[in-house]
Amino acid sequence: METNKKPTFYELRLEHSVNMYQLSQESGISSLVVWSLLTGRPVTKHEAQHVLDALNRLRHTQYTLSDVALVLEDVKDNEI
Repeated sequence: METNKKPTFYELRLEHSVNMYQLSQESGISSLVVWSLLTGRPVTKHEAQHVLDALNRLRHTQYTLSDVALVLEDVKDNEI
């Protein structure tokens, strides 16, 4: 992996030995959404933040969304 390349959620999951179900349970986000995040599919910023917060709590890390390569859904003003 290049030194300036951001890790994906999947890579973080492997590096920190945490599974999808732990992330779902700790974040309160459905396992289907966590799966989408881990496989590079679009998720909302809100969902991604909750899952990343769960990883940070479980593994005592301090990642921010800007540290991770992810695909966020476009949210229209009327969907907020």
